[in-house]
Amino acid sequence: MNEQAKPRGDILIVDDMAANLKVLSTMLTDNGYNVRPAINGSLALKAASSITPDLILLDIMMPGMDGYEVCQKLKENETTHDIPVIFISALDEVVNKVRGFEMGAVDYITKPFQMAEVVARVNTHLTIYKQRKEIEGLNAFKDLFIRTVSHDLGSPISNILGYTEMLIQDGDRLDPDYAKQMLSRISTSAERMQRLVNSMLDLTRIEGVTLRPSPLLLRDVLDGVFMEFQFPAQEKGITVRPPQNPIQAQINADPDLIGEVFQNLLSNAVKYTPANGEITINVETDSSHVFVHIDDTGYGIPEEDIPHLFERFYRVGRTEHIAQQGSGLGLSIAKLILDRHEGEIRVKSQIGQGSRFTVSLPIYDPQTAAVNL
Repeated sequence: MNEQAKPRGDILIVDDMAANLKVLSTMLTDNGYNVRPAINGSLALKAASSITPDLILLDIMMPGMDGYEVCQKLKENETTHDIPVIFISALDEVVNKVRGFEMGAVDYITKPFQMAEVVARVNTHLTIYKQRKEIEGLNAFKDLFIRTVSHDLGSPISNILGYTEMLIQDGDRLDPDYAKQMLSRISTSAERMQRLVNSMLDLTRIEGVTLRPSPLLLRDVLDGVFMEFQFPAQEKGITVRPPQNPIQAQINADPDLIGEVFQNLLSNAVKYTPANGEITINVETDSSHVFVHIDDTGYGIPEEDIPHLFERFYRVGRTEHIAQQGSGLGLSIAKLILDRHEGEIRVKSQIGQGSRFTVSLPIYDPQTAAVNL
């Protein structure tokens, strides 16, 4: 396979026999797939939860936790529920196959397997799985688009139509300064629409994308985001204080996505902190997680609003919050990304005093990660 080519899919193979793992891994790797082996059910569940595969080839007869139990636990877990599972087993009785399908498997291949058959069935079920995800994504985008048009795009569209009509009909008679004000309002409405559309596209992209995590220094992620927001903060007279302690923690994250979490949080901190305020970033760790605290001296958030902050389109209804332009999607995007990285986000806030957003992420452990190799 061309080393630069994108893998056709990520496949987790679960079998307690090393010879079977080697044969299947070699065969599927040669056919362009990224393959991860697991030698028992417990490791398989950890591997599937850590990085969600596109398909699982699962042996039934394994010591400890057999394939049926593994499949049942996969289907009970919201993160792994939709992963297609193909049983590969020497058990060829009808009752075994029926039980496999009852557990939620999409197919059943009897050992000794034929390589061409395995590849063909993998290709078929991956194609079906990806097509289903694309359809789900299109349906989700349709619902999001309809809600956005009715909920958030209606007002700026009305503004643009109204002011444009006035300029067309009365432009020759209007005071030039007043005409410029109308053009400025048209521009503001168009920018608002653009932000909304971009946020919608971000949300649907993140929902449908396959994570490509790699070990990252959290310091590098935060440094890049900090540099991005220095200038807008300075323009507003806000002081942004970076972490004072050295950050050595590594995280296992998709580099194209995880930065968006901190971009959204710092963007909100700058937006909702008045002039001469302060934003502080601090980092703490324990034995398994790293915690990033982003504190601001902003307007603060009412206690009754906090449980709704991560809902799509939700915005705090206080005057100072409504005065700031926003789509109501930034925090929902941040939470979606963190959910997919087994991370969490928490909020503490007090009106007139400011807010603290805390992001927690698992620390990258090379020994645990070896399970996924």
